[in-house]
Amino acid sequence: MVVTKSVELHFPCRYLHHVCNQNIGVDFFQLTSDWLVYYRASQSAFYTLEITMEWYNGYSPNERNAMGRALAPSIAKEPPCAMCGDPTPQKIQTHAEDYSKPYCWVPPASYPICTVCHSRLHSRFVDPSRWKSFLLFLRRGWYGREVPSKELHKLTQLGEAYPWPDLPHALPIRTAEHTWWWESLTMVEASKHSPDARAKRS
Repeated sequence: MVVTKSVELHFPCRYLHHVCNQNIGVDFFQLTSDWLVYYRASQSAFYTLEITMEWYNGYSPNERNAMGRALAPSIAKEPPCAMCGDPTPQKIQTHAEDYSKPYCWVPPASYPICTVCHSRLHSRFVDPSRWKSFLLFLRRGWYGREVPSKELHKLTQLGEAYPWPDLPHALPIRTAEHTWWWESLTMVEASKHSPDARAKRS
């Protein structure tokens, strides 16, 4: 018999992978933007955990979690990634810059982005130099999944001396409106709680 349980987590999303592997003993897990569903074979039980997220753009964890529970239309998770342009990412998530009601699932309020870009986007406050290095790769046409952490570190250390490899595919087509939205994202930690960071709707 399979048992389903719900548990609320109270820690930042960026620590999720570490906490699950070190403290919960997860054998398999799948992370979406707001929910973690994993299976612990030793207990033959499924658990659904709701993540209490951090503040972002002046929106509280409650506001962000509420939007995460809303039913997003398919367009909010359709490739290509709205950051790196990857046409075939392993997984697409919805990233929101605007959590106001009524919810808006299209740019500039929300964007479908791959999990790699999504993770690095939210970690930009923790390591701005790493974020800047990642943007250099995106500007040159690299997909998020093609940029390992060791290369970000290498670029950060070498700067202009970094030996850029050849791009393994054609440059992504970036002609749509709001294509370069990620270029203007702030790295100021205080913006997370600032009311002035909330989206301004006309």
